Amino acid sequence: MRRAWRVVIALALVSATVACGGGGSGEISESEAREALPRMVIQEAQLPEGLERAGEDFTTNEQLVESGVGGAPEAAKVDEWGRVLGYETDFQAAALPSGPLITGVATAASAYKTPQGATASFEDTAQRARDADWTLAHPDLKEFEEKEIQRDLPVDGVVWLRLSGLQPRVSGEGHVLVVDDQIIYRVGQVRGHLRVLTSEASATDRNLVVSQVEALLRTQIQNTREALEGLE
Repeated sequence: MRRAWRVVIALALVSATVACGGGGSGEISESEAREALPRMVIQEAQLPEGLERAGEDFTTNEQLVESGVGGAPEAAKVDEWGRVLGYETDFQAAALPSGPLITGVATAASAYKTPQGATASFEDTAQRARDADWTLAHPDLKEFEEKEIQRDLPVDGVVWLRLSGLQPRVSGEGHVLVVDDQIIYRVGQVRGHLRVLTSEASATDRNLVVSQVEALLRTQIQNTREALEGLE
């Protein structure tokens, strides 16, 4: 499951100044990034009950380029952007109770030397996310839909794609509605990512738990801003 999460994340993740304020503008060292990045993402205590950490990793530029997963950027681009370090962690449901359920949350952040570099990385990532054929990430879903969600958020850039479709039930008749929210954003010198996977048996409302996902996103954005401010 960990590998599957990474494939989908990489598919999605692959103004030149801070517009909203609250972000650091000095260059971030690797040691500073290693200390700050884990605080920029969703914390376990901020998640819905029933989710447990499945793993976490720092990603150096060399590891990112060599992974080759999901069209990872080439070394020249990574160097041009001034990427310093990345961090990712994910959480998965320990059990599957009835009702709408967030079954997984994957969250990541990467630090860049300057806001300009983070901007270039974000714009490249945003374009690839919009151009991606997301059906390849969800070949088991029928009646697949892709929708871009618009929200007024305290960020310097954001793309929120809501992917959804119907999955036949393993036993018995009917289906399970699966919703996969893929969100990338930029705050100052940081590009962040949040993925939330939700499912509900026999549901038809494609707006399933959208307000809850937005609340998680706002929490992560606030974490990012506070960690950046701590570096000033």
